[in-house]
Amino acid sequence: MPTLGISGGIASGKSSLAKYLVERWRADHFDADVVARQFLECDAAVRSLVLNQVSSLAYKADGTPDRERLRDVIFGDTTAKEALEAILHPRVRARWMAAIGDPIYAQRMLVVEIPLLFETQAQNVFSRVVVVACSRETQLARLAIRGLMPSLASRMIDSQMPTSQKIALARHVVWNDGDEENLHAQAEELADL
Repeated sequence: MPTLGISGGIASGKSSLAKYLVERWRADHFDADVVARQFLECDAAVRSLVLNQVSSLAYKADGTPDRERLRDVIFGDTTAKEALEAILHPRVRARWMAAIGDPIYAQRMLVVEIPLLFETQAQNVFSRVVVVACSRETQLARLAIRGLMPSLASRMIDSQMPTSQKIALARHVVWNDGDEENLHAQAEELADL
């Protein structure tokens, strides 16, 4: 069975599409964001590197990541963002590459959700790549619902590869400016390809 890479900008609906396809195909799911969070929370070496190379205030007194502060730092300082990516991306990539290489996926589908799939030049590893895209206005509205200030939301969107570039690189595009029913209809078309 093929492996499917799902990418797209923040708040585009990657997770919603992945969830639907995983259920539809009875596939396995690898979420790069979840694994990155696990490294931040549980890996002592990552913690040390982040504190030394990204921000000495990246963790709270109880040892848990200070997500809000870390978000402010990386979306306000390109060097800090690049340092964090250099710490996390190779580790996360090693995990999903190991998953893809597992012999079980000769028989079963694996859906891999990677927001920075193109930025990390991972597109050729997958049988198919889907980009989930929506308008900037939709991204901003969805991020506002998550409680992010418009200025931070804009910085987060601007820090990513433009949607138009991701669309140009993708084999399949799901446009997700509509409701869940519209997303599911597109997912069904995709699932039958």
